[in-house]
Amino acid sequence: FSIAEKILRNLKRYRSSSPEKFIMDNMKEMDDIARCRILCNCTSDMEEIDKCITSDKFILPSDIKYCKDKKKDKRIKVGKSFQEGGHRAIHEYYKCQLNKKYYYIEVQIMTFFQEIWDIGQHPIYEEIRRGKNNKEISYIQKRFLALSGLLLIGEEFAEETWKRWIESKLIRRKNKNEKIKLHY
Repeated sequence: FSIAEKILRNLKRYRSSSPEKFIMDNMKEMDDIARCRILCNCTSDMEEIDKCITSDKFILPSDIKYCKDKKKDKRIKVGKSFQEGGHRAIHEYYKCQLNKKYYYIEVQIMTFFQEIWDIGQHPIYEEIRRGKNNKEISYIQKRFLALSGLLLIGEEFAEETWKRWIESKLIRRKNKNEKIKLHY
């Protein structure tokens, strides 16, 4: 959901307040306004990117002028409703200080399939987060969990098949002393 939707989420609580108070209080609450998503071809790419990002060679504290802590946590604990829906992304959380206030920057690492799954599942997660859980939503949530498992198996199978195909091409080319260019 957008930042605007996140701001408007609490509007009902502030109906008697002035618009200025609502805006200032809401901005004080919002500390995770920066997020980016890294999309990968396969699950092993996610692990490689995770290793790269979390290594000290990628981001040094001196490289980020206002960062006090490089990471709050290597992987965010996602909520129960996300886990039950099959959420499989890796989350990095960076804590940075700007104007005496801490802000969190979230980096999500996922495959293209996981992003498609997330787009479909996120509205269900939002309904559960808002307390609107019922039999229909519970049923859909279970279906998304099953779909997530199928996508993971499909991704791993596709990656394994692709690697075997590349290895066979490399062996054939090596035998012929040819150069090979790999395109991802």
